[in-house]
Amino acid sequence: MRSLKTGATLWSVGGHQDYVQQISFSTDGKYIMAGNERTAVTVWETATGREIQSFTINPQEVSRVAFSPDARLMLSVGTDRVFHLWDVFSAKEILNFIGHSILIYDISFSSDVNTLFPAVKTAQ
Repeated sequence: MRSLKTGATLWSVGGHQDYVQQISFSTDGKYIMAGNERTAVTVWETATGREIQSFTINPQEVSRVAFSPDARLMLSVGTDRVFHLWDVFSAKEILNFIGHSILIYDISFSSDVNTLFPAVKTAQ
């Protein structure tokens, strides 16, 4: 992670064996998470680079990740087109949503954490 003010490296994570597909900051800026092509998501504390959680979440590559506004929950979706809702700190799956027939390009929570919105390509 780099500072935009100075360009200095604040911290880095070594040993990545896979491509990172998406990175997401929590809205309060305390956490950052990355999903990779090999089904894993890792969450770090942004101030220190300390790993908070790392877990395997999708049977196929993780294509999108998103924090809830309060950073307690996260959504992941993979190329299997299934949404997974997770507790960030326990790494327990709360539920999943099956049924999308096309690829999902992005996902987002509503500010009240009661709704999620997938961005998909519709037929033209």
